[in-house]
Amino acid sequence: MKKITKEQIERLEKSEHVASVNENQVVFTDEFKQLALQEWKSGVGPKQIFDKYDIGYAILGTCRVKNNLDRWKKQESRLEGFQRIKGSGRPKKPTFNSVEEENEYLKNQLEYQQQEIEFLKKLKALEVKYQRKKNTK
Repeated sequence: MKKITKEQIERLEKSEHVASVNENQVVFTDEFKQLALQEWKSGVGPKQIFDKYDIGYAILGTCRVKNNLDRWKKQESRLEGFQRIKGSGRPKKPTFNSVEEENEYLKNQLEYQQQEIEFLKKLKALEVKYQRKKNTK
């Protein structure tokens, strides 16, 4: 996606429908999301919606507008609505209060990965066995 210029950021910041904006993303208010979906459902096109509320369809671009509308449609049907779901982003890197705590975490990670490797080895062996049976028939 294209970056948003400083001038465009300044314009978007003036809109009452924009909660926050930076060069990579625009966060809209829940009220605007609801308004946009209502208008879209009544047959108004995305370009008309964003231009009507002085957000600037051209600033965001077709792809960003389409992605927003698609995401808002899904969010609308959730119990939480447009509210962000806590913990739905990337998992945070753990922070440790002591070296012992970090060592324990790393030991658990290592054990988990070793179990995963063993599982994959067994899976590969089964695949090879299956291929041999298949080729002998």
